[in-house]
Amino acid sequence: MVTKKALLELGNRYLWINSRARKLQKEFEKLLLEHCGLDRMPGDCSDVYVDLDCSGADSMKEKHLDMIITQIQGAAEREGL
Repeated sequence: MVTKKALLELGNRYLWINSRARKLQKEFEKLLLEHCGLDRMPGDCSDVYVDLDCSGADSMKEKHLDMIITQIQGAAEREGL
């Protein structure tokens, strides 16, 4: 049987990883906005970078990132940012 102590330890590790992931996500968004020359994410792109596929060959990763940047820049133009 799984002990409460084991569950608490696992829960604490999960919370730490989740917290770290949120911090990295915010840092990534900050750098992405800086790269696009924007102060904020366009409304319809608030989570577009979540779909960033970092698997596969480097050329595919770069192509996917380019698509995300193009989508953000297009939305920014439509919003007049």
